[in-house]
Amino acid sequence: MKREKKQINIRLILGVSMLMVLLGVSSVFLLSSSFSTDFNMSKRMQKSSSSHLLGTDELGRDRLSCVVYGILVSLALSIVVVLISGGIGSFLGMLAGLAGGVVDKVIMWCADIILAFPGILLAMAAAAFFKPGPVTLVLILTCVGWAGYARLARAETLKYKHRDFITAARGYNASTVHIVTGHLIGLVLPLLIVQVSLDIPGVIISESGLDYLGIGLGADIPSLGQLISNAQANMFSSPEGVIIPGIALSMLIISVTFMAEGLKKKKRKF
Repeated sequence: MKREKKQINIRLILGVSMLMVLLGVSSVFLLSSSFSTDFNMSKRMQKSSSSHLLGTDELGRDRLSCVVYGILVSLALSIVVVLISGGIGSFLGMLAGLAGGVVDKVIMWCADIILAFPGILLAMAAAAFFKPGPVTLVLILTCVGWAGYARLARAETLKYKHRDFITAARGYNASTVHIVTGHLIGLVLPLLIVQVSLDIPGVIISESGLDYLGIGLGADIPSLGQLISNAQANMFSSPEGVIIPGIALSMLIISVTFMAEGLKKKKRKF
């Protein structure tokens, strides 16, 4: 018998490579002595020099340092959001699928309300009532993002709900929480990992969009969306202020998207 040739997962390799290059360069510069995101109005809008490779922005901050900081913040925040929202949503979805009845109806009713509105609009509405900051942004995006995981986990739970091992566990008076954490989580986890990776680009876009509107992380924390927004006023005299953060944001989203598509393709083979 002929052995099947293993297909190279180009998207996964390309995504991982792009992300590693982006993070590697960012980490090296982050640890260098040139890194600084401090305000210095006496140095605002300076051109490229040996001390500021990409010049300074409207607040006198080193532009390259702000871009590097923004890349790391966007990636870290998006990972935190999808892990929290994925964990909460998955647990509630599995709980709803196993418990059924009123519990199922209440959880799915709440999820349907959230899914009925565009996530970015809900995030904008919620952000307008709270002080901008990382914790606030994580909570807002988590509250918006958990519903999708709940529906996905519930659908997977219903597939296994009447299997013999679930029936046996119920026969030994195992609680719903025990069945979820001890039996179902291992079956649903591979699908959730793929969904988490697919949602990271969307969270990065939402975070950047809120920062662009000035209701995200706050003015004291450099982010890619904030840099693009601030640089628009000087776009013709200093276009690099918009172009460089835009390229960095695009590369980050593309690399994570390629990784997610690669993981999705890999899971489909199994």
